[in-house]
Amino acid sequence: MYKKILVPLDGSELAEQAIEHAIALANAFEADVYLLQVVMHMVGSLAPYEVEYQLGESFRQAALQEAHDYLNRMSSVYSPQLNKTLHTKVVEGIVVDGVLEYAEFQNIDLIVMATHGRSGVSRWVFGSVAERVLRAANCPIFLVRVAKSPDQN
Repeated sequence: MYKKILVPLDGSELAEQAIEHAIALANAFEADVYLLQVVMHMVGSLAPYEVEYQLGESFRQAALQEAHDYLNRMSSVYSPQLNKTLHTKVVEGIVVDGVLEYAEFQNIDLIVMATHGRSGVSRWVFGSVAERVLRAANCPIFLVRVAKSPDQN
């Protein structure tokens, strides 16, 4: 039924709580797991100054490298628990679009993702990536309501 399971991650421990659910499902269905992190594009325009461009490009490269390093760490932790292959991918763009486009490109059968449980003004201001993916995805979504860690208020 499920052969390709996607887990979008944002680098937070909350989002990582979805990985174990994805691995359990993947092992039950003999599926591959795809860990994805979307690095947002730099917002704003670059002035015609070479220095500003170089700073912006340096920041972009650092963000991409950090995302790759993060997914490599996640892969080394979770690959041994998986009976099939764990893939990692970093893409650039708007988070929701990046998740949806990657899912479509890879013919993902199931997206497993955490919902951070925001409500009220926080949800209105930050939006809900999980909700937007849920509404627009062409495959089933498994949402994991995550427990906040004790050090968060």
